[in-house]
Amino acid sequence: DIIIKPNEGYGIVSIKVDDEDATYTVNEDGTVLLDKIKNVQEAKNISIEYKKNVSRITVHHYLNGTKTRIYSDQVITGEYGTKYSVLPIDSKLYTLIKNKKGEYVFPDNYEGTFKNENQEVIFYYTPRTVKLLVSYYEEGTTNKLSETTIKEYVLGSKYIAKALNIKHYELSSVLGEEEGFINEEEIEVPVAEDNQEDFQE
Repeated sequence: DIIIKPNEGYGIVSIKVDDEDATYTVNEDGTVLLDKIKNVQEAKNISIEYKKNVSRITVHHYLNGTKTRIYSDQVITGEYGTKYSVLPIDSKLYTLIKNKKGEYVFPDNYEGTFKNENQEVIFYYTPRTVKLLVSYYEEGTTNKLSETTIKEYVLGSKYIAKALNIKHYELSSVLGEEEGFINEEEIEVPVAEDNQEDFQE
């Protein structure tokens, strides 16, 4: 038998012996075993057609710390040795995880070159959060009675704005939406509290 070993990154498309298709077997290691040519009485012309291997990259989008898919896998293909670059999904519900410096974390192999073997690229995400700001004012004025409270909620979750227990004051009205669902915009809820003039120690 004749063993043919293509260069790295290449595969065999066809083998012809004297312009006729030859019978061959492709082994797991990429080598090709050509059947013996029997009854050779004259020189034979063996021609081999090669092509660059096509590699595949599967891109996963997982919830951070899990293998829960938040978006469908993406598959890209390309010829061996050519460059690729993949990016995370631009989502309203999720954001790419960040490091301690507040920088987005990309996998080391989000860009590179296609190899002989198939590759995987994994992006990890966290749910987007939106701030809820609740401010506390004296009824009928712009005097702030306390520091604004700030809480972060996952996009789409329910919130309830609560009054503070402020000495000499009680809740008068909520000028914004006292409860609702977090959308894409930061929410501010002003709360007015009435001064109890007849309060006594």
